[in-house]
Amino acid sequence: MAQEEKNDRQATLCLIKPDAVKAGNAFTIRQRIEKEGFNVAIMRKETLTKEKAETFYQEHKERSFFNDLVTFMTSGPIYMLKLVKPNAIKDWRSLMGPTDSAKAKQENAQCIRALYGTDVQQNAVHGSDSEASAKRELDVMFPDLVGLKAGFLSPRDYMKRALEMMKDVYSEVHAINVDGWEEKTIENTKKELTDKNIKVVAGYSQKDAFHHILFNEFLGYPVPSRKAFLYCMNKYLMRTIEKDAFWYDFVDPINEDFATICAKIKEYPFMLKNTSLSLGRGIFSISDEKKLKVVLEDYKADKALQDSIAYQMGVFSKGLEKKDIPNLPPFISEHKVDINSTIEYCYEGFVTPDGKLIHYALTEEVYFKNHSALGYLTPPMSLPKDKVKLIQDWVEGYMSGYIKLGYINQFFNLELWLSDKDEVFLTEINPRAAHSFHYNYLYSFGTRLYEDNMELARGADVTAISEYNPWTLWLGNYSFSYTLIVLITVKETGKLTDILDWDYVNQLETKDNILIRYNRQKGDTLVENDMTSAGCMILQMWIVGETAKALIGKETEIRSKIYKNPQSGNDYPAYWKV
Repeated sequence: MAQEEKNDRQATLCLIKPDAVKAGNAFTIRQRIEKEGFNVAIMRKETLTKEKAETFYQEHKERSFFNDLVTFMTSGPIYMLKLVKPNAIKDWRSLMGPTDSAKAKQENAQCIRALYGTDVQQNAVHGSDSEASAKRELDVMFPDLVGLKAGFLSPRDYMKRALEMMKDVYSEVHAINVDGWEEKTIENTKKELTDKNIKVVAGYSQKDAFHHILFNEFLGYPVPSRKAFLYCMNKYLMRTIEKDAFWYDFVDPINEDFATICAKIKEYPFMLKNTSLSLGRGIFSISDEKKLKVVLEDYKADKALQDSIAYQMGVFSKGLEKKDIPNLPPFISEHKVDINSTIEYCYEGFVTPDGKLIHYALTEEVYFKNHSALGYLTPPMSLPKDKVKLIQDWVEGYMSGYIKLGYINQFFNLELWLSDKDEVFLTEINPRAAHSFHYNYLYSFGTRLYEDNMELARGADVTAISEYNPWTLWLGNYSFSYTLIVLITVKETGKLTDILDWDYVNQLETKDNILIRYNRQKGDTLVENDMTSAGCMILQMWIVGETAKALIGKETEIRSKIYKNPQSGNDYPAYWKV
């Protein structure tokens, strides 16, 4: 698990030199670094210019080897890493080993230079030798980060650890809390950014996706087009981008009569959903025309829901010419997926400013036998790697439509179905980085989604992010751990103190150092209105296992101890066995 504590943390520079990069050892070296307890705050890939190399090695300018050293260091790409941990400088130099690789092999056969170096010059890695050197060298290698202030849009309580870690990269990180899209609110926030000299912002939850675009556009960065964003935020429009989609059609209860709507329905049962991605209300499984009529009549009487859908679509359409605004129906009818023959995955990717799609990560949604959610698992456990290309090809085809609409310089998250017939279907697209999966990627692979999102937004070089991420590491057979977001739901009403063992919850959080997100609080009392078909979500917690067996064992132990009363329906799938 990547280090997260902020106590007495020290920064140093690591360079993975051209010889190690050319030999294909860079990623293995980084993973060894992380295994030894270092936190990689940021990594960049660059081929040094002669001027930058000379500036970096200026203390050796009068030495006989200076010109050869500059020539070597500019001969190919290097990776530049900012390493953070207590005693980072001393510990990194110890892990590197002696400057002469031959001497390193004699004195410490397991140090980096012994394993991957050749001689005194081609010795795989560089490290700062003092705090003063570390500061100077980091400033030379990451000049754009010197004094850079960043804004984190509306952080939630469980994000505090990550917010602290982000300060390893940026000089200051400010929480920017924004509520709504009213013009006055947006202008006040722009003023706040200016007054605090904040140069980049990033949002991670769905409600912050539009703010992410508005404020980074204000700060001068390329952002997705309004049309591309609108197509993301409307469940009907996002379906029109999909090639070979299953059956779907729009439904407009205000402007279509019931007979017209019924004539368009091709199958029962089907799903009927309000088309606003941001609204959780208005999602129904329709079994027959009688149920359909009841739902549509309820909608026609629900002025608040109508106004909410219209308001959001109006906000996201603002600035578009009338000819560019497509039909925005309030509902979509679509095929109801057989969840007995499909598995849902959460795909994470981003599009560069020049329109290149980058695969970033894949997470599996794990369900109990009754189809209630067990958790979110990174990387997938039940997906054979020869099936990954099905998802990859589908994503590339689907996102080509969004790139044509102007979706650039932004992360996105796709929820997908993969059927037992190897068919891939869209569940929905979210135009932002998936905030809760940051910890999955951090714990499993040592990568940092929050910082990667920030770097992409501000136009930094993302070559290293494109090459070294959860997707490439998993498929490249590098080492990783399994991380699961355990979903603790309750299916009974009453006081939560009578349902969950809160002493055990406290032990998990304080003694076992498990990150917990509180969806509900210890003192809450649940009533019938809190219940969905899956119950009520109370907690989310991140657990890690070096192996699938270890992870499953930890999850089953937690679930067996956390409930005072056993919850019905928690029967595990066949592969979820210790």
